[in-house]
Amino acid sequence: MRNEKYKKFLKPHRAILLGMLLSIVTVTGYFQFFSYFDAVTYFQLSKHSSQPVPKRIDEIVLIQSNALYREHEKIASTLVSYNVKYVIFLYDAELPHSQNISHIYYPNQPETHCLMPPNSWHGYLVRYEPNKADCDSLWKILYPDHQSSNKLVNYRHLEGAFPQYNAEQLLARDLYLTQLEHKIVVVAQRPNMINTEYTVPSTQPTLDPAKLYLYLAFNFENNIFDQQISLVAYIISTASIIILLLIFYQKASILKGFFIAISATLLSTLIVWIALTQLHFWLPLGNWIFFIWFSYLFFYTTESIRDKSQLLETIQVIRERMMGHFLLKSFTQEDNPWDSILTLVQQQLDLKRSIFLDRVENASKVKEIRALGCSLEDIVELRRNYEREPYACAIKALGTVAFDSPFFKSLAKTEKQYLVPLIYAGDVRGFWAMTLESQDNFDETEFIKNVNAFAAQIGELLFHHHVFRLQQELKQNVLIRTFQLRFGSTLGTDAKFAFNEVEQKLSLLEHAFSHLMNATVMFNLFGQVVQTNQAMEKLAQRFDLMLFDISALDLLSHFVPFESDNLKSNLRFITLFKDVQFYPVQRNEYTFILKVSALEATSTSSSGTPIENAGIIFEFFDLTEIFLKLDNSDKLLARLIENLKTQNPEDI
Repeated sequence: MRNEKYKKFLKPHRAILLGMLLSIVTVTGYFQFFSYFDAVTYFQLSKHSSQPVPKRIDEIVLIQSNALYREHEKIASTLVSYNVKYVIFLYDAELPHSQNISHIYYPNQPETHCLMPPNSWHGYLVRYEPNKADCDSLWKILYPDHQSSNKLVNYRHLEGAFPQYNAEQLLARDLYLTQLEHKIVVVAQRPNMINTEYTVPSTQPTLDPAKLYLYLAFNFENNIFDQQISLVAYIISTASIIILLLIFYQKASILKGFFIAISATLLSTLIVWIALTQLHFWLPLGNWIFFIWFSYLFFYTTESIRDKSQLLETIQVIRERMMGHFLLKSFTQEDNPWDSILTLVQQQLDLKRSIFLDRVENASKVKEIRALGCSLEDIVELRRNYEREPYACAIKALGTVAFDSPFFKSLAKTEKQYLVPLIYAGDVRGFWAMTLESQDNFDETEFIKNVNAFAAQIGELLFHHHVFRLQQELKQNVLIRTFQLRFGSTLGTDAKFAFNEVEQKLSLLEHAFSHLMNATVMFNLFGQVVQTNQAMEKLAQRFDLMLFDISALDLLSHFVPFESDNLKSNLRFITLFKDVQFYPVQRNEYTFILKVSALEATSTSSSGTPIENAGIIFEFFDLTEIFLKLDNSDKLLARLIENLKTQNPEDI
C-alpha cells in the first residue's frame, strides 16, 4: 500500500515536476510573493557597502533654519542673489507670503507641486515609484528623464559628505558665492528633538526627514539609482540557476549537494554585490537564495521519494520471490535457544541423562531449563547458587568435572555425574549437568575433551544470543526509538532484512554448489564462465585448463574427441531444444562421465537473450574417485553390469 502511494505520487514525469517548478518562478516573480527576501538582502548588502564620494557631491546643499516659518522670505530672496540652480522649501504647514519666484519651489503648499519621499519596500524607504504619486510630483518637473520605475534609492554615501549650513550664515552673507552658485538647495526646519531613525540602508543612522529628500535629489542629480531587473530577466536568470543546480545535484550526494547550495549562495552574493556597487544594478539575491535552497530540497526530496519507491518495489519483489523458499532463523534470533541446543546434543553425544541450567540475570543463581533423557524433577541438588559447590568447582576448573555428591535421582552404580559450565568471555551463561554409564572401553579423558568442546561452543552461542536480545530490547525502547526517529518501521530496516534473506539463501546455495563432488561449470550462451565449484577448479588445474579463458566449445572439444562441426551441432541442439547429452571421458587413470545440459531460464533469471536458456552446464562425474571411496565397489560394479545386461543385452 505504501509502495502504491509513492508510485502514484511519482506518476507524472519529473519533467512535469520541473515545469511546475519553473511555473512557480514565473508566478512568484509576477506577483512578487518573495520580494520580502529581496528587500531584506538589499537592505543588508547596501547598508554594509560603501562607495567613493562622487566629485559632484557638493552640488546638493542643505540649509537649516531655526524659524523657517518667519525667515523663509528672507532666505528665498538671499538665495536668488546667489544664483542657485533651484530651491526646495520643506515645511509641512502653509508658509505665508510664499514668493512666486522662478526655481524656488514650495511643495506641499496649496496649489503647488507635491514632493514624493522614497516609498516603502517592506518597511525600508528605498523605492522611487513615480506612478504611485497622488499629485503632480515636483520630481517629474525637475527630472523628467529619470521617471522610470524599478528604481531603488542609493544610500551608500556618507551623510557628512553633503554641504550643510545654517540660515544665520546665509542671511548674514557669510557664505561664498561658489558655495551656493548653481547648486541645488534644500531648505528645512532644524529639528528641535531627536527624531525616530528611518529604516534606510545607510552606513549612518538617518534621523532627519530632510536627509531623505537630500538623498533622493542626489540620486536624481547624479543618476545613481539602483536599477532593478525586469520580470523577463528575473524569470530567465532564476530558471537558469535552478536548471544548472539540478544538473549538478544529479551528480552529487545529498551532502555534496549541500555544499553546492552553499557555494551557489556565496557566489550569487558576490555577483550581486559587484553588480550593485559597480553597475548600480540590483539582482534578485533574496529570490535566488530562496530558490537555490528550494531547488535543493525539491530535488533531494523527490530523489528520496523516487529511491524509496524503487527500494520498496525491490523489497516487495524480493519478498515475493523468497516466499517459496524456507529460511531458518539464525540462532541469535530464536526466541528460545535451548531447544536447538538440546537437538544438537541429542544428535552428537550418547548421554544417559542431561539437564541444562540457565543463569538468572542480575543474580548469582541458576534455574533448570531443559532436560534430555530425564525430567527436570530428577535433580536432587537443591542449591542454585553457582558461587557454591558443585558449580563453583566447575567454574574454577573452566571445564568438565566429575563429582560424587548426589545431583540426579536414582543413580545406577555404573552411572557417573559430570558438570560443565557454559562460559564465554568470562560470562557464565549456565551449566550442563549429565550422567554417563561407564563401559569397559570408556576413555574418560577423550569424553571430557569432547564435552568441553561442545560446552565452549554452546557457551559462545548463548553469549551471542544474550547480547543480541539485549540489543533488541534497547532498540525497542520507546523513548530511544522516538529520539532516533525510528518509532515506526523504517525502510532501511526492511531493506536490511530483505537483503539478509537473499544473502543467506545465496550464501547457502553457493556454499552447497561449491562443495558438490561433481566438477561443475556453468557457461552463459556467449560461452563465458558464469559459475564454478571447487571440484571443477581442481579438475582444471589437473588438466592445465585456463578455465576463464576458454569457451564452452573449447571445453567440450578438450574432453570429447569429435570433429568441431559435430560438437557445434551438439551444442546447438542442446541450446535450442534443451537437450541433455552424456559423453564418456577417459584421461590417463581417470574415468569421467560428462553431462552437458541446458539450464532453462526462469522468470527471475537474467540471461538477457531471446533464447529461453540461462546457460549450459557441464558436469563431470569422476567414476574412478567414486568407486575408490566405496568399501564394496567390486560388488557394486558387478551388480551394475548385471543390471545393464538385463536392460540392454545387445549392448553388452
